[in-house]
Amino acid sequence: MRYCLFYPLFAIFSWAAGAPCSADDIWSHPVVEHEGAKTPQKTVLVIEFAEKSPPGSKLGDAIQQGKKEFAPLESFALYDEHALEILLENKADTSIGMVVVIHPHDMETLEKLPSLYPDIYFTVIDAPRTLYAANVQNVQFKEGEGVFLLGTIAAISSAGRVSVMAMEDTERNRSMSERFVAGVKHIHPDAQVSTQLDLRPSATQHTRLATTIAKAFQEGTAVLFSFDNEIIEQALRDAKPERKLVISGNPPPRAADSSRLLTYLVKRYDLALLDVLRIYSHRQWHAGEIELGVAGGYVDYSLNADNVEIFPKDAIDQIETLKDYTGQGIATQMLH
Repeated sequence: MRYCLFYPLFAIFSWAAGAPCSADDIWSHPVVEHEGAKTPQKTVLVIEFAEKSPPGSKLGDAIQQGKKEFAPLESFALYDEHALEILLENKADTSIGMVVVIHPHDMETLEKLPSLYPDIYFTVIDAPRTLYAANVQNVQFKEGEGVFLLGTIAAISSAGRVSVMAMEDTERNRSMSERFVAGVKHIHPDAQVSTQLDLRPSATQHTRLATTIAKAFQEGTAVLFSFDNEIIEQALRDAKPERKLVISGNPPPRAADSSRLLTYLVKRYDLALLDVLRIYSHRQWHAGEIELGVAGGYVDYSLNADNVEIFPKDAIDQIETLKDYTGQGIATQMLH
């Protein structure tokens, strides 16, 4: 696949108070100065969580590059957000300019920190929800674009039935399901698609998930898609003897047999990190939201040594063209 780092950032800024700003405006926007204004000479802390970092993450390379380009920079792999609280307390005597937090989960703990340290910028990458504060910048990935692309790959790989499953019927799961199905239908308008979005088993129904997945494969499902690791692990077990395919919205669980994993959604934390470091070093940091999508390679599909044997290699050029179209908004257009 073609990866490249676009600079300046191909993103849309949605400021907490005001109209969205285009990427071209990033560098011309006036810098808000505060007493003791933050400069690149202050220390930047990069925080990732050791138990949550995705497999195959390229963050290590990005952090090393960041240390060369944007020193002083310190990186920490912490167990959870409470450890971040303690770290900031212990660094009370350090002149910190920005804290970059990657893929947090405990938002209740995290959202307390910006108010405790109002002179520090917090950039939060890929949080489950947006934080609103004068010193918080949110970086989110356009997952919908990537999921649309995964849907096209499912349809290109097999003309058989496609199943979409989720443990819970939430707004996010409904949205991702719609985008995946839109991708399938973009390739095969008459494709058979089955959607089941409420598979959370009760304590007395622990076999329901396994039964549902096995039945789907037996009844003709050729490709199964889900964001939930419980579903993906079970689907990968059942797909192997049935010679079926699985697509995941997340990197596969480390212990899973991924021999039938066709592809999964990739969110390039490394590119996002380097871009926010550049924004900060150019003194263009602003509170609000940055959205990163397929354009620029921030959201992509996985193609590596683990899945190359089952991936439709003769369709890679077609998929790359679809990726270009997706970056131009084709997924959004199809949903309206």
